[in-house]
Amino acid sequence: MVELALILPTLILLTLGMVDYGRAYYFQVAITNAAREGARTGIVNIYLGPRVPTCATSPYSYCPVQTDDNIRQAVQNELTGTGIVVPANNVRICPPYSIVDPNCPTSETRVADYNNAVKTYDVTVKVSYQFQLYTPLFGKLVGNPLTINPGVSMRTDY
Repeated sequence: MVELALILPTLILLTLGMVDYGRAYYFQVAITNAAREGARTGIVNIYLGPRVPTCATSPYSYCPVQTDDNIRQAVQNELTGTGIVVPANNVRICPPYSIVDPNCPTSETRVADYNNAVKTYDVTVKVSYQFQLYTPLFGKLVGNPLTINPGVSMRTDY
């Protein structure tokens, strides 16, 4: 009885720690995959029409450059069924589609790059998520919530 009383709290703590670690790993992989899918969507040429591609005027109907909304939707679609909900404002895309983003290190836009005949450049998608730990003790040790913030860059080639 005494041995069980001494060992049981340690076993419970280890078990809960493994559950939290497994959940955190699952969330990290799922969110990284979502960011990867967003970046992949961002580099794909979306123009399929018979006309010559042009990004001359908004809404850029004949432009092969993906919109921010399409990229964010690709991130959300990848997370469907995982139980992970990432708000749209937690998905940052660089360079931005048509406006300057203060979170992006460049003032360029994907439309301006296309119009200036810059066909190969990096599209970076960063997804931020606040992960809640189950175990209060580990939450105090490592901080609760944990910020999962993967970013993926891919090169376009229009």
